[in-house]
Amino acid sequence: MKRQLLILPIILLMLSPAFGQKRSSEIGIKLINEIEDRGTYAPGIGVQALYMITNHSGIESGFYYKINPQYYMESYSLTNYTFKRYNEKVMQLPLLYRFESRLVNFTAGFTLEYFINLKEFKKTLTATYADESLQRLTVVPTISMSKSWYFSRSWCIEPELRASAPIPQGGIGIGINLSLRKRIF
Repeated sequence: MKRQLLILPIILLMLSPAFGQKRSSEIGIKLINEIEDRGTYAPGIGVQALYMITNHSGIESGFYYKINPQYYMESYSLTNYTFKRYNEKVMQLPLLYRFESRLVNFTAGFTLEYFINLKEFKKTLTATYADESLQRLTVVPTISMSKSWYFSRSWCIEPELRASAPIPQGGIGIGINLSLRKRIF
């Protein structure tokens, strides 16, 4: 019983430097420019939120809308075929750990991608592609490196280099994104 009573004060003492440091929150917009390994360009836009727990550690999240162009071949015979394009409409919800320093910032975590128009996409596919395992919800591991420039006490612009790899489909996407945020507190 005495050990259990000592554990709580020890944990609070270990976490006290984090509570004593200056915390801040920022909110803004983010432009997404991703190029997938198939060479397709996937633009997007969304709202970004950043909460710094300590001077160097925090959480980054947001809500983004992105269009992923998909190309597939429709074959009528051995010599008669056409290439078709369909735009996947995707909502993204990232949950990332963020490490900030003066030189460079790093994030790592996962992004949930929700395929909005999956039913319409499946209707356009031929019978040979209908068996593909298309999923409505996908977990995507994500890492990034960025640099924040504050042009006033509360406004920040941040270019970012991001890499993500959809688990079910494989492949990798590289993005050069741009954020504009305002410090709330």
